[in-house]
Amino acid sequence: MSPLPVAKSFLEAYVPPLLHYPLKLSLSSSVCVYVASLLTSNVSQVDRLWTVLPTVYTAYFALLPLWPRMSESETNIKSWIIPFVPDDMTGPAVDEFHPRALMILALVTTWMLRLTYNAWRRGILSPSDEDYRWAVLRTKIHPILFQLLNLTFISFIQNFILALLGLPTYLSVLGQDTFPQYTDYAIALSALTILGIEFTSDNQQNAYHAWKYAVQARDNDISETAAPKYRAADHWIGARLNWTEQDAKLGFLRRGLWAYSRHPNFAAEQSFWWVITLTPLLAIPAEVRDHMSWKLLAVYAAPAVVLSSLFLGSTIFTESISASKYPEYKQYQEEVPMFGPFGISGFRTGPLRWAKRKYIQKKKD
Repeated sequence: MSPLPVAKSFLEAYVPPLLHYPLKLSLSSSVCVYVASLLTSNVSQVDRLWTVLPTVYTAYFALLPLWPRMSESETNIKSWIIPFVPDDMTGPAVDEFHPRALMILALVTTWMLRLTYNAWRRGILSPSDEDYRWAVLRTKIHPILFQLLNLTFISFIQNFILALLGLPTYLSVLGQDTFPQYTDYAIALSALTILGIEFTSDNQQNAYHAWKYAVQARDNDISETAAPKYRAADHWIGARLNWTEQDAKLGFLRRGLWAYSRHPNFAAEQSFWWVITLTPLLAIPAEVRDHMSWKLLAVYAAPAVVLSSLFLGSTIFTESISASKYPEYKQYQEEVPMFGPFGISGFRTGPLRWAKRKYIQKKKD
């Protein structure tokens, strides 16, 4: 039996109809990035999809009335790429636009624009760019294990996570509660504030590296025409910090927002998706929400929990690299929390380290 009928049988038996297309797109994306990684010897091909696919999945659910109806018997390549709604689906979920889902789409689109701009500025969108961490990992594990990791986590699991980020919008279109509520306005304002924090941290990091490379070029006697220049006016006003020679020699950023969190951009990223993940709960009447089982609550929280787990693991690995490169990084780890009090996955370690640092400082004073 060919793969397409097997997939069709699995979808019909175990997957709700409205999740058929997202799952197909996730699987096809996984195969494409895996093949691309083999052809290019570059396992960061999936990184280019992080900037757009969450918005694609969100848009699919928020704009369900726009998509063509397609019979599940049409198991062809088109149904794995082109958005569709199963033709036997009827009712408000697929026939009407849902304001709360549209609000989520607007917020996620704003998130996409910020992330895409930052990825473009850093060169991540270039097909030849590869995350430096993979080069480090290649030296630590056997090539066969690395390729197994590429197949499972890098290509397939990450694409599944990207699809999972569309789940809050799916749950929103299933809800029947009124919109808007004052909580919806609070959510929109919170999400935009978090994106503002993330934008600020991105720009502070970009400005710092521009300053560091300019100082390094000067110290290495690189010709004036070839040396990178640092001009404060080229950077966003929130990133025009008073950089010093010591900042450049330190090798890593610990000014601005980075004085309060070792990864304010990561903390804001997680916080944004926690806000989006919890939004569908507003569509559930309070009397029902108060009696939801923990299993159902786990389904609603799954996107943010999985994403935070991913960030926690990758950040620990990133920091192990930084600590090996910069002598003072371990002291930075002791003095500043990983994500800070607004980073959900750093909630346990961040505030505890913060309190410990304050207590030690108070004793010294």
